[in-house]
Amino acid sequence: MHWLKAVEPDSYLKLRKVYTSSLSKLYDREVRDFIESSKQKLAVVKQEKKGGSSSSLNRSLDSRTLKSPSLSTLDSDSHGSDPDVSGRLKFDQLFEHILSELAPVCWAEQEFCVEFFHLNDDSSQSDKQDTPKKGKNLEKEINQEIRSMMPELFPSLESELNNFISFGIAIDSFNCLYVYLRLNQHVRSAEDTGSFLSKTYGSCLIKVKRSFDHFVERQIQMIHDTRPNKTKKVNILPFVHQFELVRFFFISLCLCGMKSFGIFQEFAQQAESIFKGSEHRAALDKAYIQIVSTVFEEIGRVAMESQKTPGAVVMMENYHHMFSALSQLKINSLENLRKEAKLRYQEKREAYVTSCLGTPLEKLHVKKGLELLYKKVDKHLCEEENLLQVVWHSMQDEFIKQYKHFDMMIKRCYPDSGITLEFGISDLLSYFSDIAQSH
Repeated sequence: MHWLKAVEPDSYLKLRKVYTSSLSKLYDREVRDFIESSKQKLAVVKQEKKGGSSSSLNRSLDSRTLKSPSLSTLDSDSHGSDPDVSGRLKFDQLFEHILSELAPVCWAEQEFCVEFFHLNDDSSQSDKQDTPKKGKNLEKEINQEIRSMMPELFPSLESELNNFISFGIAIDSFNCLYVYLRLNQHVRSAEDTGSFLSKTYGSCLIKVKRSFDHFVERQIQMIHDTRPNKTKKVNILPFVHQFELVRFFFISLCLCGMKSFGIFQEFAQQAESIFKGSEHRAALDKAYIQIVSTVFEEIGRVAMESQKTPGAVVMMENYHHMFSALSQLKINSLENLRKEAKLRYQEKREAYVTSCLGTPLEKLHVKKGLELLYKKVDKHLCEEENLLQVVWHSMQDEFIKQYKHFDMMIKRCYPDSGITLEFGISDLLSYFSDIAQSH
């Protein structure tokens, strides 16, 4: 082959073309069958039944391709349907398996072509040693030659990868997170960033990044589209609900197959699990901030539109929920928003307490008035957040504050008159305690 390349370059190129034309048909069929088999196995995860493909992936490649590892089928025992395993976790395993199977095949074929077609023959190596500049040009020429051969040998690889990715994202939009990370990992770990496989993965990664951006936009739009029920009490909003679950529980939640998550809570748990320890957090942190900021804005909007529940209560409970969730997630990029959630919760709690105690209670009916107030607050608040006793304690503090203010005003306006309120602070503490314990 070395002699043919040097003496008969036209014949050498024709032979190379025959090789790529013949092998490309085999690789094209194998790649398509492999991806189709993977699609079927992905569909089986949802259908809870055994799947697979009778394609050529169920047999070994012929002797001409035994120089490279076979694109073997997935083992049904380790990758098959399992009701106790999350579909998203399955997709991640399946996609990682695809990338791991494709890599050695492509690399082996590339190495074979370089060696068999003498893309780095001995004479060239000697020239490379004699002239460093010429060596660099030669290396560039070799790279160009192999880059032109590999797409011809694997004509459908990129399109089939994109098809599988689109298929997985269509099943569950959260799968774009797994694809985004896995492709990043494989592109970064590639020894030759200019190789055919790295270029292919990089091209797919660009499209996946667009899918990731669209995914975040959809989550934000879903939050914007939330409208309060005008005939029912508004408690924890759908996009805030169950937000407090920590990413530590992500795996156990997946194993239980739980799907009733709030938008951001689910996004955060899934994404944190995927991107943990990854260098590619910039896009994720940006998405976090966008979504949480939107949640904060929409809590205020929904509270204003609420007709059955006071707006201050809606904001107090939901900001409290967000503060608890962000405190458990411990995401550095969200620390400022966590502090803001706490501040907003405290402000709305104080506003609600003040509004309820804005009108002084008649002195002869203090305890009765407090009992009615307790029932009113209990009706406003939801059980999920367990804020009733917190709010009641705040009302006690606010009431005592008002009591001291009125007592001071009486002493200032009517000194030495002997006029006092008919109940003292000890009476108030007893009233508040008795009412709380009786309920």
